[in-house]
Amino acid sequence: MTNTVSCGTGQTSGKAFTCTATTAGGTSPYTYTWTLPTGCTGTSTTSTISVTCSPKGTYSISSAARDSNAVTQSGSVSVTVGGQPVAVTVTCGSGQTVNVAFTCTAAPTGGTSPYTFTWTLPTGCTGTSTTSTISVTCSTKGSKTISASARDTNAVTQSGSATVTIAGSALTNTVSCPTTGLTSG
Repeated sequence: MTNTVSCGTGQTSGKAFTCTATTAGGTSPYTYTWTLPTGCTGTSTTSTISVTCSPKGTYSISSAARDSNAVTQSGSVSVTVGGQPVAVTVTCGSGQTVNVAFTCTAAPTGGTSPYTFTWTLPTGCTGTSTTSTISVTCSTKGSKTISASARDTNAVTQSGSATVTIAGSALTNTVSCPTTGLTSG
């Protein structure tokens, strides 16, 4: 009797995938006992099982097929589970002005939280953060691109950016005249 286990390819952390045991020989019907490693979940007594594994990594999934004469044959397969893709949207609002702080926010989707963030600012802009928000101050006007990279617990990293237009500061002109000691003439 043979028992061959297959799970296909392209598995992603936190997403269910199907494994199948193909049994030949022996005397049907067969019953199946599936063995999943730590980090994977799923139950079945049939030739197929829906499995979910997290975090990303390589896992060995095994099946023992037992025929009606109590003959048992095991099979296993190594499955590589990748991290979920991450997407990052960066927003900074509008109305930015030279030398006035504004806030940008990175919103990651996908992947496996928690995330760590790395911000990249253009020349003339300052700010530091390892969280999803950053306070930025730019000392020069013009179009600036603010970027953030988000890294999830599976080390999957993706970047996003926003372009902001920094306006010049309003010009203020204050004139003072003395109010005493003036002579007419």
